[in-house]
Parts: sequence; C-alpha cells; structure tokens
Amino acid sequence: MVKSLPKVGMILMLPTIIYLLFLSIYPMLYTLILSVRDFNLARPDLSVFVGVENFVRLIQEDLFRTALFNTFVLTIVSIALELVFGYLVAEIFDKRLKGMEFLRTIYMLPMMVTPVVWGLIWMYIFHPTFGLANYLTIRLGIGFLPWFAAGETAMLTLILINIWQWTPFSTIIFLAGLSSIPRHLYDAAAVDGARWYQSMFYVKLPSLKNITLVILLIRLMDNLRLFDLVYSTTQGGPGSATETMSYFVYRHAFRFFNLGFSSSAALVILVMIIIISQIMIKLFYRGGVVGET
Repeated sequence: MVKSLPKVGMILMLPTIIYLLFLSIYPMLYTLILSVRDFNLARPDLSVFVGVENFVRLIQEDLFRTALFNTFVLTIVSIALELVFGYLVAEIFDKRLKGMEFLRTIYMLPMMVTPVVWGLIWMYIFHPTFGLANYLTIRLGIGFLPWFAAGETAMLTLILINIWQWTPFSTIIFLAGLSSIPRHLYDAAAVDGARWYQSMFYVKLPSLKNITLVILLIRLMDNLRLFDLVYSTTQGGPGSATETMSYFVYRHAFRFFNLGFSSSAALVILVMIIIISQIMIKLFYRGGVVGET
C-alpha cells in the first residue's frame, strides 16, 4: 500500500505536468529559439540564425529605451500610490462601521472588470470633445485638459486609471493583514502609552511586511507586463509617450510580424521581472524568515 503511493502521486500530478509542458515550458523554449533567429511571420522560409544580433539591435533601439523608461515610471508611481492609498482605505474599512460592507463591495468593483472594458469607458470620459472629464474641469474653472491627447498628460492619465483600478487590490490584502494582527499587541502598545502613529509605525507596519511584499511582487509583475490598458486607450501614443515594453513586443510581433526581434524583447522583460523580484525578496528577507527584522 505504501509503495503504491508514489505511483498514485505521479498519476495525480500528470495533468499538471502535461499542462506545464505544453503551455509554459514549450512556449518558453520556442521563444528562446526565435530570439536568436531573424524570423518574420510573413516569410518564415527565409528564417536564419543570427545569434545575439536581435539583443544588440534591441539595446540600440531608441523606442525600446523609451518603452523601458515609460514602463518603469508607470510601475514605480503606480505601485507607490497604490500602497499608500490602499493602506489608508484599509484602515478606514477596518473600523467595521455600519454600512461598511456595502461600501467595501462598491469599492472593489473596478478590479472586477477587465482593463480593456475600463479602458474604453475612460476613453469616452476623457474624450476631448464630448468627454465628462473636460466638462467638469471647465465648469470648475480649471479649463480644458488634453488628457490622452498630449504627451505630457497621457502617461499621467494612464497612471491615474491604473491606480484607480488596482488600489482596491492593495486594500483587500492590507485589510486581511490588519485583521490578522493579534489584539494583545495593540493592548500592549496602549498600556505603554503609544499614540496612534506610534502604534501604526511600531505595531501595524512591521506586522504587514510580508503582506506588503506580496502586493509589491504581484503588482510589479502586472505593471511590467501591462498591455491591455495601453492597447485600449493610447496604443502607445501620442508619439511614443505611453509606449510600454509589452506594447513594444506586441507591435513588433503582430503588426510588423517580426517574431524573432519581439521574442528577444519578451525574454528581456522576463529576465528583468525575475531579477527585480529576487532583489525585492532579498531586501525583505535580510537573512531570516521573510518579514523578520
């Protein structure tokens, strides 16, 4: 009976192994092969091995450097503000006041709808001629704002939508973290005469360290791969003001059919995500269990 357990385990794992082989490992290996070839989907018969030429061309490409910069700006600003606003709203929801469950449900709605749908809705709201946003800014005396129409404001508008949609995600994770902090820690802080801000900095925030790392890693990967919101709103424009790395890969793969070059860009994104994630884990780890100080 005991000897048959490994066989049963292997049989149960078989669907997962097949799934990983066909939908994760094979695509990754094929992307790796394409990245070292000059492969155009319109003329696959002319595909040739070029080694690291695609990666060298990628480094020399001005638009890729712009996409890299835009992606990092969007990622850093979005995550920083999502963490701040997410924590503040979680503190409010943690008060468990009357009607808070209803407000919490309404608050979570943005992240329950696909970004493409929200992108199209925000396109109408920020429309320069008949959009609601400019109607309100003009009525309030702020005046006309170009939103998506100008390079200076397009990225800020994109970040605004991104924060609006995904701050509820940070909130719900922080809320779970706040509710898991043992009550006796608050009581001990109160006995020691701690004020609210001392309780926040010395009890709550250290207890939320692991939670914060989870939010950072998930949102980091989401933002570095951000595509659907850009595609449904600006499509990288105006000019290259909102060009992101994922949209750069899409443009070369499915508009120019240059799968070899786009595969090399996709691999660079993957490696960057792995490196940044490892650095963040190391920063939080600091030689012990994650979250220990």
